[in-house]
Amino acid sequence: MDSTMKTSTIILILTILGLTASYPVENALTPKETADGWILLFDGKTLNGWKTSHGAPSKVPVDQGAINPHRSGGYMMVYDRPFADFMLSLDFKISKGCNSGVFVRTFPLLTKPGRDVGRNGIEIAIDDTKTSGYHDTGAFYDLVKPKKNIMKPVG
Repeated sequence: MDSTMKTSTIILILTILGLTASYPVENALTPKETADGWILLFDGKTLNGWKTSHGAPSKVPVDQGAINPHRSGGYMMVYDRPFADFMLSLDFKISKGCNSGVFVRTFPLLTKPGRDVGRNGIEIAIDDTKTSGYHDTGAFYDLVKPKKNIMKPVG
C-alpha cells in the first residue's frame, strides 16, 4: 500500500427502515487491519464520532447494532472528521423497499435551494432492487451502473 495514501474503513451495518431481530455485530478490526492502518469508524454500540448532516447529534440511538439515518434529525449521518484519500469497506443490511446510499466527497453539508445535500457529492446507491441500472445497489447514482446486481435478498 502506498504510504502517502490515507486509509480508513467503515465497518458497520446500515439499518434502513425497520429490521427483524437477529443480526451479527462484528464491529472490530483484526490485528492485521490495525497494523495496516485501518480505522474503525463505528463500534456497533455508540454513535461516538457521528453526527447528522446538520451538525447535531442523532435523535435516534444505534439501532440493532447499526447506524440508522432515518428520523436522525438530518438528511444523513456523517463522520465528524473528513478524510481526503481513503479506501472504504462496509457491510450493510436493508429492509424491503430500501432507498438509501453511502455518500462520499459530500461537501459542503449545506443544502442548495431546491436540492438535498446529497447533490453536493457522490452517492453509492443501496436499494432493494434486482436490476443493475443507474439507481441500483453499487451504482454511482446517476453516473455509473454496476456491471450486475449482486444483492442478497432483504434481511
